[in-house]
Amino acid sequence: MDTETIFKNNKNYIKVLIISTIIILIILMIPSEESFLSSYKVGEITRAPIIAPYDFDVLRPQSEIDKERKEAIKNVPAVFDKNNVRPPVQEKNINQFFDLTILLRKIYNNLTLNKERKEQYKYSPNKLQKINNEIETGKIAFEKIIKKFKDQYVIDIINSPFNELFKPTDNKTINLETINNELITVASFLYKSGIVDIPKDSIRSIQIAISESGEENILQKENIYDRNGSVEIASQKIYSKFNNFSHNKKQLISQLSKLFISPNLIYDKERTEKRQKDVLGRIPLVDEKILKNEKIVGANTRITEDIFRKLKSLNKVESVKHVNSTGIKHFISSAGDFFIISIIYSLFIIFLFNYRKNILKDNKLFTLIVLCQIIVILFGFLITKIPFITIVFFPVIISAMLVTIFFDERVAIFSSIIILLLMSFVFGNHFKFLIIHLLPAIIAIITVRNLRNRDQIFRPIGWVSLGYIITVTSTYFISIYSYFDLFTEIAFSIGNVLLSVLITYGLVNLFEKMFDITTDITLLELSDLTHPILKELSLKAPGTFNHSITVGMLAESAAEEVGANNLLTRVGAYYHDIGKIPKAEYFTENQDDGKNKLNLLKPRMAAKVIINHVKTGLEIAQKYKLPQKIKDFITTHHGTMTVAYFYNKAQNNDDSKEIDESDFKYNGPKPFTKETGIVMIVEAIEAAERSLKNPTHLDIESICNKIIQQRLNEHELENCPLTFADLTKIKKAVLPKLNSMYHKRIAYPEDKENKKDKDEEKKSTNQHS
Repeated sequence: MDTETIFKNNKNYIKVLIISTIIILIILMIPSEESFLSSYKVGEITRAPIIAPYDFDVLRPQSEIDKERKEAIKNVPAVFDKNNVRPPVQEKNINQFFDLTILLRKIYNNLTLNKERKEQYKYSPNKLQKINNEIETGKIAFEKIIKKFKDQYVIDIINSPFNELFKPTDNKTINLETINNELITVASFLYKSGIVDIPKDSIRSIQIAISESGEENILQKENIYDRNGSVEIASQKIYSKFNNFSHNKKQLISQLSKLFISPNLIYDKERTEKRQKDVLGRIPLVDEKILKNEKIVGANTRITEDIFRKLKSLNKVESVKHVNSTGIKHFISSAGDFFIISIIYSLFIIFLFNYRKNILKDNKLFTLIVLCQIIVILFGFLITKIPFITIVFFPVIISAMLVTIFFDERVAIFSSIIILLLMSFVFGNHFKFLIIHLLPAIIAIITVRNLRNRDQIFRPIGWVSLGYIITVTSTYFISIYSYFDLFTEIAFSIGNVLLSVLITYGLVNLFEKMFDITTDITLLELSDLTHPILKELSLKAPGTFNHSITVGMLAESAAEEVGANNLLTRVGAYYHDIGKIPKAEYFTENQDDGKNKLNLLKPRMAAKVIINHVKTGLEIAQKYKLPQKIKDFITTHHGTMTVAYFYNKAQNNDDSKEIDESDFKYNGPKPFTKETGIVMIVEAIEAAERSLKNPTHLDIESICNKIIQQRLNEHELENCPLTFADLTKIKKAVLPKLNSMYHKRIAYPEDKENKKDKDEEKKSTNQHS
């Protein structure tokens, strides 16, 4: 079963599934680790005394505990194991490296010298052969040493900066023996002081304990080095022994220091953390003990920091009990959450049942309104997971604006109140939460209820922001907070408004396409007479265009009288005849010369041309992606009526026995909404009235009665919810306007005289033309 079929299925289990989904989602949002016995904050006034329900400990301020923990860890030396093997091994590695470097330099110099001598002996074959052999031997030896450097030290000796060892870029040869000795001397100094294998800044203690042969020696952290610090010191000390070292040579010294200076103090994480844990475990976490039935605070008392700490401790104990609850107690708690949320949400269902049954009956509309609510609830769940964001950032105005745009302001107000009640329960019975968001939500609803285009969705930003400033500031009047906190809350609220409006703007477009719902915004945009279709209609079929605009005006008045959507009716009338554009000249309203081209065709072909304007209209609508609601006007404005004139004409021919009436019928469907039914009636009335010459009031009324009765007799309105009372109202609504447009005006004497003068003037003009 596809999505469209599910939406059209009105069985109640679909609605039960949707309602169950939102209730379960809200239950899952309730923080399992929190269960509030009190939600007071510092500076608020108690409304009733609070008595301890059981014994509990009062927690110390977290800031004090953190401070003591930080001081305690500073005094616990981090433990390191000393590696006494590392220094002699590194000294040996340094000597081997420079021995190999000296050999490399010697081979390189001999190879360079032989290449120079090769030019001298190029005319002495024997000597030249000897030189070539020496060069080849030198190259092989050179390649072997390069490979040895790669294997033993993982460096590419021929590239910068290591090539400075044997091939200096500034032609100033480095004293390898001096660098060898200096590197060993500096390394010995550093190893004696101690090089740790972790960054020095990561050591939180002011001392370290060096474990060596079962004994521990204490050193000050400031007297040791980490690897980066030791490399920097080694490089600086070696630089100082040489004058005017080039940049490449300094880079070489730095790389050699990294290569041979490594940590000799290895961090023992397990022993260090065990000692820290032992010390931290001795830090007291509680100040005092509150006994059962002891009064924590009296009624009408301001909450101080000390009282707040006691209440917070009570909430903490209650939360632990809530999390650890099992069996019947846990079941009762979960059932309580379920029933409270169900009761709150059932209020919304009751509202829809009594005042908006059309939403409750239509699975598509009901899914849309619940989805608008779920999106906001999910955003609320996300902001609870971000520690620094406060409850003022809850984007209830997204749902408020979406429901207003897709439905109406009454549904939006009730939906917003239900969401706020549900979230107040989820966030811990915050009355403040309800107060902060209610006024801005209602302002958002009011400011978007009469939108004329999409860009006006941004109109609520200023007014809703002002609403938040008022509510946030008002709640701070009854609490003692810093101005910084107040301005932070206001900044969050304005950010909430900006983000919510942007999200709403995007969701309106998405939901219109997803649910194939046409909002008033879309209708207003389509009512613009500069729309490409209407513009083309006015240019290629001006008569049809004028007919459509007139029908739109008349149908709008009728829709207002019977309680239909007047905007949808007017816009539907504008587009109902767009299929006449390609063959506009075949329709009488567009024929200026009085010659009807349809009379040149056989009756069946003429009827086909007329009937096809519905099919062509649908194709044009599809091309320009018009909403389905507008397409309904194109397909239903003639219903399944017969093109009577050409059908009768065909019957009068000799081959009348072969005439099939279905060839002269529109394909329908018949009108199935009040709006499409109104356009069918008004469109036929307007066309009939236009064909009359100088009609009287009685003529106009007679035409109205005839058209309505004809549509009833042919059962064209049987699927339409228009009642007989509605049909009477439609007639009463359009008659005055039709009379003003088409009735015969009395010819006064002066009018006759003016007409005579004009005729004479015309005759005179013709004589001189």
